[in-house]
Amino acid sequence: EATVRNAANAGAVVDAIVDAGGDALQVNSVTPFILNAAGATASARENAVKNARTKAISYAKLLGVRLSNVMTLVEGSAPSFERPVYALDKSAEGNTVVDLGQQEVTVTVTVKWSIR
Repeated sequence: EATVRNAANAGAVVDAIVDAGGDALQVNSVTPFILNAAGATASARENAVKNARTKAISYAKLLGVRLSNVMTLVEGSAPSFERPVYALDKSAEGNTVVDLGQQEVTVTVTVKWSIR
């Protein structure tokens, strides 16, 4: 098992492992994951709350009211069962190209404000 912290280096790491293992080596899978999932989630949460507030202020202005206190805040998330397609291929330069797709962290919030 190997952990590659920079996705751009994944192909070179696969090449080095294959070179070291020779013909007896078999690569069973390449699985991307987020090293700092807590940080990514915190950032997504902050953005979700900012977006909710911006939208609420916009609606309040349209309705001629002002936002007051937050009455409820519910964070929702659903697991993503979507698996990106990973590709291993040899480029013209001879290095293995590893396409890990993209990982995305999303947070959804529903906020209810009192109005005045």
